[in-house]
This record gives sequence, C-alpha cells and structure tokens, in this order.
Amino acid sequence: MKLPDTKKERIQTIALIIIGIVFVIYVSGSYAIKPIINKRTEQLNRIEEVKSEIEMVQNVIRIVKSSQRLNNSVVAEIIQLTETSNYVMKARLGNYLIGATEIIETVAKRHEIEITSIRELPITDVPNTNKARNPFRLYNIRVNIECGMHDLISLLKDIEESNPYLSISAIEIMGGVASSGEHVTSFSVQWPIWRDDKTITTIMKSSEEA
Repeated sequence: MKLPDTKKERIQTIALIIIGIVFVIYVSGSYAIKPIINKRTEQLNRIEEVKSEIEMVQNVIRIVKSSQRLNNSVVAEIIQLTETSNYVMKARLGNYLIGATEIIETVAKRHEIEITSIRELPITDVPNTNKARNPFRLYNIRVNIECGMHDLISLLKDIEESNPYLSISAIEIMGGVASSGEHVTSFSVQWPIWRDDKTITTIMKSSEEA
C-alpha cells in the first residue's frame, strides 16, 4: 500500500490504519474473552448453588440430630418406666396376670370395692395406621366387681390416673344387682407390653449407639 505524498495525508492514513487495527484487535479479543467470562460466571453461580446446597444439608443434619436426641430421650424414658414401674407391663414368672391383678386389687382396696374375678383376655395388636411394625402389643384383662355407681366412677378414674399408658377399653353394667344391692359391673383394662423379648434389647442397643 502506497502512502499519500503529503505529510498531513500520510498521518491521517496511518491514524486510520492504527484505529482499524485496534478495532480488529478489540473485536477479536471480545470474541476470545467472552467465553472465558461466561465460563467464569457459570462457575461463580455454581459455587453459590453448591454453598446453598451445603447449607441446606447442614440444616437437615441439625434437624436429624435434634430428632435423634429427642427420640433417644423418649426411648430412655420408656425403658426407665418399664424397669421401675408397671407403665409398660412386664411378665412375672412367665405371665402378666400376677402384676395386673396386684395393680387392680391395690386400687380396689383403697376404695373398699370387692373384686369377684379377674381373667385374662387375648393379647391384641396396637391399631396401626402405617406399615411400621409396632414394638408394643396390648395385654388385656376383664375385671368383675360389685359396687355402687359412685364407687365405680372413682375406681375407674383412679385406675386410669395410676398409669398414663393404661386404658379402660370396655365397661358393662349388668341389669340386676348383687345381693348387697350394689351393681354387678364388668370392665376391661389394657396395658402396653413389649412385642417380644428382643424388642427392648434392640431399642436399648440402638439408643446407646446413637
């Protein structure tokens, strides 16, 4: 390329050439740098996403640990109640009737109510709305007594208040009266019992390991 003869024109031509070269370099640089900038932006965005995911996981872990501590506390309480009281009935000499009879007779004696008979009913499963295997079953007895209505109400109230896990599942007041003039009444009592001997051992072990 031949430059103009005059100095002024040569300077203008050279200036235009330089501007063109700078423009080409700028455009080329923009196309070359833009993917790098985009990649960097994507990396920064992904880093923020990962940080959010980590925070979410940490929150879940904290919730799980808190739930586990609460669960361990409940399990420990249940085990303690099983070992130190009859809240969860334990078998004596291979059966539950001894302990159940002792509890009912002790309460009835406080109210001076005569118990005519206590008999066992079939052990039943706890009503369960989910598919998880319930660690408890229900031990049932039928109690026959003779007493007035006021004494009956007091007795049943005392029995239920003696154990938060016990329930009176059925009451039947006969049409006639006993020779003493008192009502002949029958009622059923339920206690939770461990499903089997291995259940409490498994729960205690998992509680200790948690």
